[in-house]
Amino acid sequence: MIQLIVSDMDGTLLANNGHIAQPTLDAIHNIQEKGITFMIASGRGLSEITPILEEAKLKVPIISSNGAQIFNEHGDLIVEHAIPKHIAKSLIDRFDTDNLYYEITTTSGVFSKSKEDRIEHAIHHLKLVHPSLSIEEMKEQAEEQLIKLNLRYVKDFNELLDQNDTILKFIVMDQRGMTFLDPLRQAITNKDLTITSSFHTNIEINAKKSTKGEAVRTFAERYGFNLQEVMALGDNSNDLSMLRIVGYPVAMGNANNKAKSIAKYITDTNEQYGVAKAIQHYFNH
Repeated sequence: MIQLIVSDMDGTLLANNGHIAQPTLDAIHNIQEKGITFMIASGRGLSEITPILEEAKLKVPIISSNGAQIFNEHGDLIVEHAIPKHIAKSLIDRFDTDNLYYEITTTSGVFSKSKEDRIEHAIHHLKLVHPSLSIEEMKEQAEEQLIKLNLRYVKDFNELLDQNDTILKFIVMDQRGMTFLDPLRQAITNKDLTITSSFHTNIEINAKKSTKGEAVRTFAERYGFNLQEVMALGDNSNDLSMLRIVGYPVAMGNANNKAKSIAKYITDTNEQYGVAKAIQHYFNH
């Protein structure tokens, strides 16, 4: 019997407009009323997750930044895994030299060096996942999503190294996709890092122990959940570690082939309320 449901956000829980659809919210509230714990496991930093949950009036435990932080439903920090600052410095130097667009998540939020570049990447993403939108609608949604992300801007990422904040995650975005990003991933050989992806136009870099799978395992052990009684839902490469360890791995209809190959059940897409339909599939039988 499922006692804990852990869901990815982008491409899974969220529709392409960045909101949680009402049928999905209804399904979550329904299982919460049954005493089932619902949890978020996202590559997003906490400051990017919180506004969405507040909008939806959801109070749930959170795995943020791909497992770099775990919070209980009251917002108390349980676990944190940092990228050492000397390693962060080497990544900053490399990415700046290569003139790449990237963001850094710290305990103070998510930082970028260019609002204009971030909007451009958001529009490109919307073209891929929501091609029916007009350019004007894409620009409007990109601006709206950027406001929700609570991004902060710096002129030089090295400024972050001089602060007391913990470095949690790097994300590199490139519209050339994995043709360009796979060689970059392979070139970053530091054994103290783990590299995943939440879409084919990015790579996400964390400390070695920062994976969604390790975070789900840690949370389950701490709160007495049997992993065989956990359902995890995801769509992309940074979800694979948690899909592999739970008793009920669910892939979205829009998931990549690796996620689908691990899943015991493939639900509908994020645009067609796949999370709600997966919950109904298991709890209405």
